[in-house]
Amino acid sequence: MKRYLSPLLCLTLLAGCGGKTAPPDPEAAFKQLRSSLREVEKPAEKLPLIENYLKAFPDGKHTADLAEALAYYQGEALKDEAGAFAAVRDLRARVKTPENRFKLGLILFPMASKAGQPMDLRVIAAELEKTRALDGDENIELADLAIEAKAWEEALDFSKRAAALARGGSDEEKDEEERNRLIVRALSNQGWAQAQLGDTLSAESSFKEASGKKVTNYLGVSDTPLDLYWGKTLLMEGRAEEALQMLTPRALYGADAEAEKAHREAWEALNPGKEGYDNALWESRIAHARVIDNFSLPTYEGTPVEMDSFRGKTVFLAFWFPT
Repeated sequence: MKRYLSPLLCLTLLAGCGGKTAPPDPEAAFKQLRSSLREVEKPAEKLPLIENYLKAFPDGKHTADLAEALAYYQGEALKDEAGAFAAVRDLRARVKTPENRFKLGLILFPMASKAGQPMDLRVIAAELEKTRALDGDENIELADLAIEAKAWEEALDFSKRAAALARGGSDEEKDEEERNRLIVRALSNQGWAQAQLGDTLSAESSFKEASGKKVTNYLGVSDTPLDLYWGKTLLMEGRAEEALQMLTPRALYGADAEAEKAHREAWEALNPGKEGYDNALWESRIAHARVIDNFSLPTYEGTPVEMDSFRGKTVFLAFWFPT
C-alpha cells in the first residue's frame, strides 16, 4: 500500500472532512497537476491525474483545456474513443457554467459523431445564446465543426453570422488585421458551404470578397482555407486549370494533405492517362520558389552577416530561441 497521497487527492479528501479545514484551492491544485504531468511521460499515467482534477473541480477556468487533454490522451493516444466520449459527456453533465458547457460541447461534437451519437450544433449554440450573443470566433468554430460534419446549412448559417460580426466591427478588442482575417475565414467557410449546397455563383462571390482581404506568408500561403475551398470549388465546376493555379502554393508549401490531393486531381484532369505528377510537382516547386530577400543578422560577436554573401551556396537556417 502506498504510504503517501498526492496533493490533489489530499485536497479532495480534506474538502469532505468538515470542521475548520479550508476548502481546496483549484489554482493550487492545478499548479500541482501541471507539475505532476511534467513528471510522467506515458498517456496512461497522465490521464488519471487529469481525471482526478476534473472530479474535484469540474467547472472552472481550466475545464475546457483539461477536457481537451483528456480527449486526446484517452481517445487518440490510448485509442479509447468510446471511453473518451463518455468521459467528456459525463463531465459536461456536471458542468453548469454556460461558457464551459459551450466549450465542452465543441469538444464533444466530433467525438459524438464518431460514437454514432450525433449532437446538434444549433442546440449547443442556443444554450450559450441564452446568456449572451456569440462572438465571431465562436461562430467560426461552429462553422468549422459543421463543415467537418458536412452539415452545410449549419456551416452557412454560422459563417454568415461570423462575417456580419467581423464586418460590423462588433469586437472592439480586435484590430483591423484581426477583423480582416476573421472576415476571410468566415467568407471562405461561407463560400465552401454555398458550393456544397449547389450555389456556386454565390460561392464565387464569397471567395472573391475574401480574396480582397487575404494575407499570405512569404511563400504565398494563407493561414485561412480560402485557396483550398476556392480551388476545390473550381475543380467541382470542371475548371481544372484555374483550380491547379489556385491550389499550387498551398499544395507545395502549405503542408496540407487535402490541398495536395486536390492539386493532384486537378493535374490528372488536365493530363488524363498520363504519369509523371511527382516530376511535374517538383518542376512546379522550382518554378514557384521565391528568391529570399536579403537580410542581416549579427554573429555572437556582434559582426553583421548579410544573406547576400551566401548567394549561390547551400545555406541551412536554424531559428533557435531559448524557452
